Order: sequence, then structure tokens, then C-alpha cells
Amino acid sequence: MKQTIARIISLTLIAVMLLSALSACTVKPYYEGAPEGMRPINEGEEKAILYVPENWLVDTSTGVPTGYYSTNDRSMVTLVTVKADALNGQTIPEYWASYVDSFITSVKDFKIVKETESASDYTTRLIAERSTYVYDFTATVTGLEYKFRQALLTHPDTGDLYIITYSTVSEVFDTHLSDLTEIYNNFKFVTEKIPMNDKIEVSLPEDATAPEGYKTVSSEFVDYLLYIPSDWTPLINTGMTAAHAPESKSINVNAMAFNTTLASLDEYWTGYENDLAATFGEVTYADPQAKYQETKLDGYDARKYVYSLSVNDKAYDYQQYMVIKGGYIYLLTFCSPADVSAPAAEFDGIVSNFKFK
Repeated sequence: MKQTIARIISLTLIAVMLLSALSACTVKPYYEGAPEGMRPINEGEEKAILYVPENWLVDTSTGVPTGYYSTNDRSMVTLVTVKADALNGQTIPEYWASYVDSFITSVKDFKIVKETESASDYTTRLIAERSTYVYDFTATVTGLEYKFRQALLTHPDTGDLYIITYSTVSEVFDTHLSDLTEIYNNFKFVTEKIPMNDKIEVSLPEDATAPEGYKTVSSEFVDYLLYIPSDWTPLINTGMTAAHAPESKSINVNAMAFNTTLASLDEYWTGYENDLAATFGEVTYADPQAKYQETKLDGYDARKYVYSLSVNDKAYDYQQYMVIKGGYIYLLTFCSPADVSAPAAEFDGIVSNFKFK
């Protein structure tokens, strides 16, 4: 079962921390161009490839490039790409400052870790001969303290931003730092894809035309089409897709899919609800007597859950649609601050235009 709670860019962090059972590729075939003793976790479709030690496991089911240390130690590394136009001309420290608020409002006990109180929030190093900013921070997830290290660098030609995130429970963080150094040292830019023979491609249909007043947030890595209002801002477009409203990053939508062996949303929600409670405290439902409503998502039977959470003493309202289809569970999640009126028309429009490929 795969479970996730997150918003904006931080969804890629917290989502992976809440995956309770992961299907990873354990075969170690030959990989073209891979450094000795390393294997790729992506194909370079974003003009860069991240390699992990060959004894690590790789999950290709979501499209978010992810490597895990082992089945018993879920220390992991992920790679997220942010397109240059989404940076709006910001430097890396400026970009970090612009989205650090999303961590504060998405996770519990968020704290930047630095050597001294007066030190900068980041350190610097070279990765792929590019100046890279490295940030360490901790957060509490499902009652455990996790530590994160994010390395941020830009492509020399496209200006795209790459975020390499290492995350694990704090007590074992230092255990894999030598592997992390090898991961940094072998990160490279590429001009074309190098196919991985254990990765399944999902193609964007030719007729994926956005309805009037909407634009598409989708890619070859997902088998659904998320359409957002034209004035909304896309945030992530890999194996998870997200966007926020023009007036506030805190008003946002994200969609994701995880493979599952479950056939029951009741069973999935029980575990998911437990993770929400362990991470954020009490889950408050709009209607405690009816936690969900039966509904449809692109014609498929779905459930809609409406609830609130308190994140670092600030309340947020969530609307979450769930579907089990073809061995995958799909989640379409809307979030807005409780003290702000949610844009109901925009939310409804995104739901009614959501399509499976």
C-alpha cells in the first residue's frame, strides 16, 4: 500500500516517507553509460541522470526518480526537476526561500539544520561542475524524526533546476553519506535519453487537448490528464503533478498514482488516516458521520473525503478524491487554508475535466 500527504514541492518529500510497501526493481541489468558500480534512476529525459550504487533498489512506478538503500532500510534519494520558467528569474537561495513556507505548512516540526545559529541556511559544493546549494532540515513524519538533505543546482544551458533529495530517519542519516557523495559525484547532464530496459513508458495521447480556459499538467510518466485553470501555476510535472492558484501557493491541487495490491478503499483509507493522525494529529471531518461521499472521477467509481488538519498550528482544509483502477490507486487532492474561502468553481472544474489516458 502506498500512502502520501504533501503539498506543492514538498509532496515529493513527504509522499515518499509515507509509502508503507514499495515495489522496487531488484534486477541489475547492464545500463548504458553508467559509471562502474552505479545504476541510473532515470533516463535523462530532463537532460540529467542521477545514479545510485548498484546495490540500491529503484522504483520506476511513479515517474519520480527514486532510489532506496534496501527493503529493510528505506533511506532514499529522489530527483525532481523544476523548469526554468517556473523559477521566474530567482536565484537558488531566492527559490528556496519562496518554497520553504510550503515545508513549514506541510510537515510537522520543520527545522533547518546548520552548524551554528549565525551560519547560512545552506552550504555550497560542486556537482557536475555546477555551484550547488545544499540544505539540511528535519521534520516529524508518522511520529518519527526524519532528516533531509537537498542539493539544488541548475542546468548550464536550459536553466532548469534539479533538486536531489536524500531522506531517512535521523538516527541513520549519517550511515549513507559516503553513498550520497558517490551519487553527487556521478550526477551528469546529458543531451538525449539513455533508455532503461526496466522502465515502462506512458505516452501522452495525441488528442490531449485542454478544454477552453484550461491547460494541461501531464507527462509521459503518468496515465492521467490533469487540467488546471489557465491562470494557475504548474509546480511539478513528473510522476506526480501539482499546481497552485494565482492568488496563493497555499491553494493548490496535486494528483498522483501508486501501484497497490489492495482492492478496497476502506483498507487503504484506514492506513492513510493513521498516517495523517500520526503526522499531524487529529483529522477533523466535515461530516464525522459520513467521512466520504460516493462520486465519480472520469466515470470511474470514486470516493471524496473532506477533512481538516492542523499543520504547525495553522488549519488547512482538504478535499481528496480516490480511485482504485487497474492495480493503481489514484489520488486527486485539493488544499486551502481554513481561513480562506476555497475556490469551489475552480476545484469542481479540475475534477470534472480530469481524464485517464
